[in-house]
Amino acid sequence: MEYLHKQHGIQSISPSKILKTNSNGNIDVYNIKHGISEITPSQTIKKKSNGDVDIYNNKYGIREITPSKTLKSNSNGGYDVYKNSYGVREVTPSKTIKSYDKVSYNVYNNSYGIPEVTITKI
Repeated sequence: MEYLHKQHGIQSISPSKILKTNSNGNIDVYNIKHGISEITPSQTIKKKSNGDVDIYNNKYGIREITPSKTLKSNSNGGYDVYKNSYGVREVTPSKTIKSYDKVSYNVYNNSYGIPEVTITKI
């Protein structure tokens, strides 16, 4: 999957991030600089047994004990992005990921109700 940024309805040529599945089955988020991905991903997306997805920030080569964000399935077939604070999720997620076709997802900023990023599977 790639994070494809859209500005003014036009998809940018180069994505700033790529999602790659790693050997343990998790998904690493790579930041792309100068056309190549970084050696060490800054974040890891890990699926949990209940179907939620935790986003881990990798610092000093290790994941944080408590993930800072969780993607939770919602009724429209997308995912809500919850910020985990003090061990609990916020009542209202700040962003929502909604699928709009079989391979792509829009990331909505709930403050404005408009898609910020389109995620496309590759």
